[in-house]
Amino acid sequence: AACLQGVAFTERLAYEILDRATGSSDGDVYATGAAARSDLWLQVRADVTGRTVIRPAYPDAAFGSAVLAVAGLHGEDLWMVATNMVRVERSFTPSDQHAFVYGEWYEKFKWLLDQRGYLPEVKT
Repeated sequence: AACLQGVAFTERLAYEILDRATGSSDGDVYATGAAARSDLWLQVRADVTGRTVIRPAYPDAAFGSAVLAVAGLHGEDLWMVATNMVRVERSFTPSDQHAFVYGEWYEKFKWLLDQRGYLPEVKT
């Protein structure tokens, strides 16, 4: 569990940095690859990041390549092609029950990174 949570904390930190850089936030996350088949893993990611994690019906990485190929072949807008091709199998919404605990652990995670000098610009 600690390994999964550590990866999810790193993912949350990455989203926070991206959100600051782009000025947007709270986007949904589409999970792909073999790990996307694990309900437990996707729920942990949703709970830690505070974002909805979506598992497509075909989460294999190759499906993304097929979406890109169709868009390129027909010269269509990538987002339109993705909207037409990607079907949602299941969504994992953040649990309010876990938000407080993961929030505390996440702040400790950032503090430890700061103490080790890994992210000196991140202040808790």
